Amino acid sequence: MIYFIGIIGILLPRVGYMDLSVVPLALAVLYEYIMKSEQPKVPLARSLIISVALLSIWFVISSFSLIINRTDYLHYVLVPLRTLFLLMGWYLILIRKRFTIDTILIIFICAAVLNSLLIYYQYIVVYFRLDVPLFYHHEFMRTREVTPYRQPGFFAGFSPSSALNAVGAVCAFYMSIGKNIRYYFLYSVVFILLSGSVFLCGRTGLIILVLFLGFNLLFAQRKLRWLSFVWAVALGLLLFTSYPLAPRNLKKTYRVAFEPVFNYIEHRGIGTYSTKDIIQNHYHIPAGTRTRFIGNGLAPFRGGANSDVSFVQLWYGNGILAMVIAAILVLYITSISERSKEHRYIITFIYFSLFVICFKGSYLFSRVVGDLMIILFAANIVLEGWRMNPQSSYWEATAKGKYLTQD
Repeated sequence: MIYFIGIIGILLPRVGYMDLSVVPLALAVLYEYIMKSEQPKVPLARSLIISVALLSIWFVISSFSLIINRTDYLHYVLVPLRTLFLLMGWYLILIRKRFTIDTILIIFICAAVLNSLLIYYQYIVVYFRLDVPLFYHHEFMRTREVTPYRQPGFFAGFSPSSALNAVGAVCAFYMSIGKNIRYYFLYSVVFILLSGSVFLCGRTGLIILVLFLGFNLLFAQRKLRWLSFVWAVALGLLLFTSYPLAPRNLKKTYRVAFEPVFNYIEHRGIGTYSTKDIIQNHYHIPAGTRTRFIGNGLAPFRGGANSDVSFVQLWYGNGILAMVIAAILVLYITSISERSKEHRYIITFIYFSLFVICFKGSYLFSRVVGDLMIILFAANIVLEGWRMNPQSSYWEATAKGKYLTQD
């Protein structure tokens, strides 16, 4: 059940304000706590209480801003509300199931693989102009132009899709370490598959992959460091030796994906147009005192922030206090990951990379990026509860494997 809820929940779309991704989770919670006759007590971990308190404060601030500004833009109110539901829902499900952190990483990998297969399909169909369905997200067809150079998979934008595939590739790379040769081969193939789909999708995912390989080269253990070096050299040689042989449309994909590299080679600096635009035009603070403190409740680029950056949008929409609460929540989520001994490195990196891309786009607790953070966080809370309270009545049952297993 955990795999189904996680994979389908990550991939299902949002239709207007109707978020289909929460439906499987809601049905699972209803089944576990209403349909089943066995009703164990639900322990409330301290980390959960603190997180719920922060999200509740954020929701109250958003609601206050909405009422004061008399706007009908509900996005700022729905984000903390949806995040609160996801956190509570996943917590309630995970305390009833047997799982480890590896289970969560495999969910990310499977969702990314399905998304990458659709990306390859879309790319081939558009490239060869085949007369078959493309299965684009309805919002993508409304707001984007179909291009033969990159494809969005299940999502409405390139960046969330590439971020999911990059996180899946990172998890596959990590899962290959210390496994027997069969699993090493399997996860290596998955890593190559997902890395290729990131190349066909967007630079946001490439940023995550580059950060991961860089992190490994600087901070990882020797085995992981050398493996990262070998993969980085192999992928680099493969991409740049195949570029002269690629047909014209595929060369355009190369140039879109590796624009900073081509700009540097052609003596035009290492930046890209989008990077320069974000730095020059998307980082600014609200002009009025009222907007700085309570926001204006308006949609970005429609009276709100003329910015794609998550924190700037939130500042304009709900004021500085909401932005600070959201930042504290992200930092708190990351701090919980530091308590996981076996998986500390990979969990910390996932949070760090997803936090970094929030300074590039509007991904803070958004669909996909926010879902990955919350699912992993809920798992950490449950597993921390087992470690911290192994002798309590509930966690004693846990230790016997009645509801879950130790990470």
